[in-house]
Amino acid sequence: MKLRNKLLLVFAVLMLVFSTSVFGAGIIVDGKDVEMESYQTDGKLLVTAESFDKLGLKVQEKENEIELSNRNVKFIFTLNRNEVKVNDIEVRLDAPIVKVEGKSYLPLRFVLETLNYEVKWNDEANKVEAVHQHTLGYPIEIKLGEEVYSIEEAPKSLVSMAPSITERIFDLGIQDKLVARTDYCTYPEATKEIESVGSMYTPDLERIVELKPEVVICETHFKAEALEKLREAGIPIISKASSQDFEGIYDYTLFIGRVFDKQFEARAMVAASKAKVSTVKYLISSNNIIRPRTYYSTGSGDYGEYGGPENSFIGKMIVLCGGDNIMKEQWREGNAIDWAYTVEDIVKNDPEVIFGGAYGAGAMKTNELFKEVSAIQNDKVYVDDQEMFAKATHRLLDDGIKELLSLLQPTLAEQLSF
Repeated sequence: MKLRNKLLLVFAVLMLVFSTSVFGAGIIVDGKDVEMESYQTDGKLLVTAESFDKLGLKVQEKENEIELSNRNVKFIFTLNRNEVKVNDIEVRLDAPIVKVEGKSYLPLRFVLETLNYEVKWNDEANKVEAVHQHTLGYPIEIKLGEEVYSIEEAPKSLVSMAPSITERIFDLGIQDKLVARTDYCTYPEATKEIESVGSMYTPDLERIVELKPEVVICETHFKAEALEKLREAGIPIISKASSQDFEGIYDYTLFIGRVFDKQFEARAMVAASKAKVSTVKYLISSNNIIRPRTYYSTGSGDYGEYGGPENSFIGKMIVLCGGDNIMKEQWREGNAIDWAYTVEDIVKNDPEVIFGGAYGAGAMKTNELFKEVSAIQNDKVYVDDQEMFAKATHRLLDDGIKELLSLLQPTLAEQLSF
């Protein structure tokens, strides 16, 4: 693995040297032209570390580290590594930081978006344009049903009622505030040291009240009766529908970052995930691919077949990573996604690749009803023991996107450098 990583790094450097040219590029920042020494590769604009002083950042280079900072945020990039530290958290970039002709080049969009700039292409000027956005602070108005309440400062304690929320809390580095979670919150490993208050569907409400959290954060599966009881106890509740697309993942992360005064960290997470999605989109669009028929199974067996239709977040992942989802858009009453499928439809549409958790893809492998399906016949069934694909999180966009591309377009996956 170490040898493979070294070879990928060498390949990345050679590609930068021989397939790109260094040039002085002007970008527009808040209406003003700013000259930066840069190069562009695979649709990404990178600029020299020293250029960032023009954005008001202090720049320090020492051996293998490049530090950018102002009074609110500090970035620490390390040469030949994808990881960058943003304040107290670590974020993984879509490519390692490298030197070209003795100069360190850093991803411009990632830094700008972390600093709360909207970055877009200005057709008229034929340049990248960055416009700083107004930063929202406290108080934060929360509406739940007819009730409206205000968060005046970062909560000191919380209860998470969904696995995707718990993962975000750890990603943002605020797990010290997490006083309880659900039985389903099992990642990362350190989550198991935190008290559980039962399932998402039947939580121990009395215990939650006893813990006196300053806020409870939940998603779609939390029942209205439970919400009402917590509200009666005077506990502020943040409740949002589960994310069903990439933008939903980004928006919820930014919102939680705002609630807990971790806006730079949240924007860095979102910027890094967006870059990985863009990298995969670029690979797919730049190559003449054949999309294998693909099925994602969330559950299989006596209780029925359940999968990921095109209008779900995992359905969108399949398309992004070069698959042809056999389960088309499905809706049920109330504009809700319909996850139910049938054995007959699966057999008829004959998926060439099947993936999902142990109770989905794992169960299908041993079910006689599917023995003639191409994916079963050709051993193209991937069982996700970590249930990574079942949660709309940044882990899905960091590790999951790479895993899925490896399943669906393995030769393209080899070109990834994250």
